[in-house]
Amino acid sequence: ESFIIPKGLNCRWVQPSKVRKFYVIHDDTSGLENKLPLHTIKIDRDVILAPSAAPPPEMLLTPVPVQHTHEYFVDATGQLNIGVWDTSGYTRKLIDFPRHELMHLLEGSVTFIDDKGSERTFTAGDTFFVPLGTPNSWKSEGYLRKIFVIFHPRD
Repeated sequence: ESFIIPKGLNCRWVQPSKVRKFYVIHDDTSGLENKLPLHTIKIDRDVILAPSAAPPPEMLLTPVPVQHTHEYFVDATGQLNIGVWDTSGYTRKLIDFPRHELMHLLEGSVTFIDDKGSERTFTAGDTFFVPLGTPNSWKSEGYLRKIFVIFHPRD
């Protein structure tokens, strides 16, 4: 199960048994407030996704993939967004990762290759974090679906 508790929501956490948690806290100090009413948002891993932009062809070592997304939450500053994304298989060139991203793979697998050639493969059920600026390439050979939490810090 995955869900979002927006900052400022007055709520109580009751946990009757052990649970494994992966979480992100964005301590926004901008003073901006979310325009929508605050409530807990449950992420539906099977939500229908809309087409989304693929990486530019010059960043790819394979044909351009077909990608889709559904955003469940964007904070008032536009820096934090949370949703579900999928892609057909593709390989991206080595880049400095352009954001902070926590990913939970729902289907498929991905291999990240760093600037020293070290490989790290993640498969469905894995949760992992890639920090901003981390040099890596992306290689997914088949369909991949994930829940994402992306943070794009302002300069």
